[in-house]
Amino acid sequence: MSYFEEFPYINYEFPDGITRQVKNLSKKAGMIEKVKTDRANFQTHTIQDGDTVESISNYYYDTPNLHWSVMLANDMVSPYLDMPKEQRVFDEWLFQKYSTHSDSDNKTVVLSKQHTRDYIEFVGNADNNYTTIIGEVTAKPHHFIDTSKNEYTYDYVVNNSNRKDAYGRAAVMPVVSPVSIYSYEDSLNEAKRVLLVFKKAIVSDLNDELKRVLNE
Repeated sequence: MSYFEEFPYINYEFPDGITRQVKNLSKKAGMIEKVKTDRANFQTHTIQDGDTVESISNYYYDTPNLHWSVMLANDMVSPYLDMPKEQRVFDEWLFQKYSTHSDSDNKTVVLSKQHTRDYIEFVGNADNNYTTIIGEVTAKPHHFIDTSKNEYTYDYVVNNSNRKDAYGRAAVMPVVSPVSIYSYEDSLNEAKRVLLVFKKAIVSDLNDELKRVLNE
């Protein structure tokens, strides 16, 4: 990444006792943090499938080499983790995350793709206590929400018949709706879709300031 090319090297002793040269990433231009506090320095970008930090940089700044500014503006550590996944990648990621379980005997159970899909989309209803068995695995909603979008755990809604408020009185359960695992994960993925992008003039100043500070 061109952003790191400007960082100087320092000598660092590793746990094996060998001293190696590494980039000194502790140096940071103070101007970067300053401009990030002013919303007027940004514009928003809605990520589309196929977008990368390089393509976003190229779209706004006519070069992919300022992709580091997109990451800095949004406090990104990893573009793979911090940007929304395309639908195909998202579906495969969900399968990898939710296909493997442990049964009551602590034996590994691997769900098929269809069963995994059924598992993550399950919400249930009051008649089945919001639970069912899918491929030897107990499925239930990720959580519940009320009309004000307050969240409640499965155990609080289904297994807690003696709910108390902060004063120890019997708590009245509001009307709630179950939220599937898929809906929960999809909402987290979609929340990453809108990015802040530095305005072009600001990025030019940041680039110059970065070089100045790192060369001091």
